[in-house]
Amino acid sequence: MRRFAAVLLIVTLALPSVLFASDAPPLVGYSSASSQTERDWEEKFRAVPDPANLREYMRRMSARPHHVGSPYDKDNAEWILARFKAWGLDAHIESFDVLFPTPKVRVLEMVEPASSRRSWKSRWLQAIQHRIRRRNNSLLTTRIRSTAT
Repeated sequence: MRRFAAVLLIVTLALPSVLFASDAPPLVGYSSASSQTERDWEEKFRAVPDPANLREYMRRMSARPHHVGSPYDKDNAEWILARFKAWGLDAHIESFDVLFPTPKVRVLEMVEPASSRRSWKSRWLQAIQHRIRRRNNSLLTTRIRSTAT
């Protein structure tokens, strides 16, 4: 009797899902009908750019620096707009005024120690020369020891 009840329970729970199952479960937040419509649109969108051209697209877009507001940034935006329109999408460029500080000149300068840069440089060179002399002395003593034995 227990075996029969277990089989009946399994059949009761599994049969409706097998009989009424669609190919794919509905997407979260979509009904069954709108889920299929959404999947169709996603498939169309994936087919728009040819995957074989993606490497060339990336090479084109990253050919030169293109930070916000640069001439190549504008060129990239117009090129992307042309691609979208060629693929049949309704696209346009929107402009926004943003604060993007861009330095005119870039300089790397040591400001510490407070003493002159020359004294820092000379101390640095002295330290390097000291290490070289110490290494050469240790090599010299190693050579003397190896020839003495």
